Amino acid sequence: MNLTLEQKIGQLMIIGWQSEKYQDIVELLEKYHFGNVILFTRNIKSFSQIKTAIEKIQEAALKYNGVPAFISVDQEGGNIRRIYEDITHIPGHMAIGAASNFDQNAAYKIGKIVGQELKHLGVNCNFAPVADVNSNQKNPIIGIRAFSDDPEVVSNLASEYAKGLDEHKVIATYKHFIGHGNVTIDSHLDLPHLNTSYQDLEKCELVPYMNPHFKPAAIMTAHILYNQIDDRFPATLSRKIIHETLREKMNFKGLVIGDCLEMDAISRAFALEEAGVFALKATVDLVLVSHTFGRQMKVRNGIIKAVKEGEISLQELDERVENVLRHKKIYAKTLTEETVDFKKNAQIAKEISLNSVTLAHGEPFPLDENAVVIGVTNYLSSTAEDKNIENMDIAKIIGEEFNIPYRSIDN
Repeated sequence: MNLTLEQKIGQLMIIGWQSEKYQDIVELLEKYHFGNVILFTRNIKSFSQIKTAIEKIQEAALKYNGVPAFISVDQEGGNIRRIYEDITHIPGHMAIGAASNFDQNAAYKIGKIVGQELKHLGVNCNFAPVADVNSNQKNPIIGIRAFSDDPEVVSNLASEYAKGLDEHKVIATYKHFIGHGNVTIDSHLDLPHLNTSYQDLEKCELVPYMNPHFKPAAIMTAHILYNQIDDRFPATLSRKIIHETLREKMNFKGLVIGDCLEMDAISRAFALEEAGVFALKATVDLVLVSHTFGRQMKVRNGIIKAVKEGEISLQELDERVENVLRHKKIYAKTLTEETVDFKKNAQIAKEISLNSVTLAHGEPFPLDENAVVIGVTNYLSSTAEDKNIENMDIAKIIGEEFNIPYRSIDN
């Protein structure tokens, strides 16, 4: 396919935008040939509104690039969801892990629900499942987002969840490679270091990625410095980790997606003009810049400069573009829209949620129907979203979701 240099670089970037108006993102596709987008809660007013927006984005992608776009989202389940309205509320990964003691197909069923409903909406790439092993109880960012603290359980459930997505031609993205479950720092805020040998990583963090029975379509990298493998670059920017380890040693042929370069782990340690270049040289296929137009342009312009000056060869660039286009032929093509039975999906999700309730110790006890139930949460969806929703009442959101009275309690 004959693409201009700008169109090729656009195929290797995923960008977000700040409003509910699709016209804003369509303008960026027209002017700068960006090839892929990510959705956040800030973009979504209703199911019908974002469905129309996605249709307009795809029209623009075909018009200005000749290639459909990857429409991506973080729709893990539980407290990490970007789409709330008119869609099934699914349990988070740890709840699925608990429910799997009663229903071995729980992860697969949830993956199918998510895949079916996202495809119906027009989303073709989900940044899920989380393949991190929650091996450190002090971890500030994974916790209940993980299926388990057992690597084999995570490996099995992640593959089942991913199979459900893949059946509806939605890309399943394992994250965060090599593993984010054993750190004590949130990479949204700073750069975590992990001083673990490769041999020890093989026994825990890497187990889901080495599953001999299943390989996901995509893997998202972690902004973590694995000192014993590469003491200069975090995984997202590390050729030793992405090219030498993931691609050559582990023979991964799928898409490699870098976590957002705007996160402080990267943006405080590297110039964004250089970070995007380092990522592509590491053989990352898709560079994610989720929020700020100015930062998106810094990354884009840095890559253009690197190609023109020979720091990134045209052969290297074309290899990354070809991998993206190969996956778009499978996942980004328009499919016949299937009917979604939201009522049935809600019932399945409810049953799995109920099966996840676990008594940690002691004997079962009756709960008085008049008892006050207190729920604790530290954020709505992710640190990346907090600034955009800081005035929202989390108690209201939880109360409406479970159809119960609510009131907020200050710390």
